Amino acid sequence: SEGHPVIVSNSDTSLIRSLYRNFTHHYIKAKRSIGVSAGESKSATEIIAVSGARCWVGFAPSRGVDSSAVYEVRV
Repeated sequence: SEGHPVIVSNSDTSLIRSLYRNFTHHYIKAKRSIGVSAGESKSATEIIAVSGARCWVGFAPSRGVDSSAVYEVRV
């Protein structure tokens, strides 16, 4: 990823958790409609895996006129 953030989503399985073990994991419930009768609902856990950028340079215009440049290094 050359220092760029990466976000992936997939079904929550041990293989996916292993593949993205160095990422930050977030979990959500996703509705499924395949293989479900009309009017029924089914859900499954999805994993959202996020790798952070190695560094971020930016500013926050929402803070008003006194915005300062920010340099942050994430490890």
